[in-house]
Amino acid sequence: MLILVHKNIYFSICYQQEPKDKQAAYQCAKVTFHVSVFLVLSQPCLVSSGLLKELLAKQEMILDQQNRILGILQTFHHPNNEINESTIPKGKVPVETIEALKCLEAELHTDPGLKSNLISYLGLIGGLNLKDIVWRVMKSTISTQVARQMNWRGVNDKISLQRLALKTIIIDAVRRNPVTALVSDKDVEVMMVKWLHLAGDRDGGRKQRQKNADEKKRAEADS
Repeated sequence: MLILVHKNIYFSICYQQEPKDKQAAYQCAKVTFHVSVFLVLSQPCLVSSGLLKELLAKQEMILDQQNRILGILQTFHHPNNEINESTIPKGKVPVETIEALKCLEAELHTDPGLKSNLISYLGLIGGLNLKDIVWRVMKSTISTQVARQMNWRGVNDKISLQRLALKTIIIDAVRRNPVTALVSDKDVEVMMVKWLHLAGDRDGGRKQRQKNADEKKRAEADS
């Protein structure tokens, strides 16, 4: 039987005790959600239609509460969560032009302090899961216009993110989040590749391509 105890921002399951730290709290919330899903999916014959709807509704509530917990836990991850305003890399990110990107890369190779400040700054952005966190950090680091001129390996005369110092900064910033503190480089890189791949669809890019395709069809039809 599922035993769910709510105290402050924590969930405890089965043992009826408050988790001792933020990692235990996160695991309790995660287990609570998965157990609720298991109870609904593994024993459908034991519940009526009305009870099933009630369980599903409660499952959604648990998921929402879990997301709230993760958001709060992120504020507990670092004892020095705030960075001095004088060290915030203002105007550095997101990079708006290729020239700005090249200048930032040059500075990163000569100024270790800038790298540290960027990691601290981007590490406070937050997010609820790996994809959300990586995409938030990427959006805060690289503008859509610049991202459209980049890909992972630098094929087709585009800039290679894989070879930039910015790549390591993004990965380190993602690991500042307690949710993704233990993820591998590969896991983060996969999400970075996907974000770059979809850059052409952002900020009206997809609609513009569709508009261009429609105009081309009409031109061909009229010729």
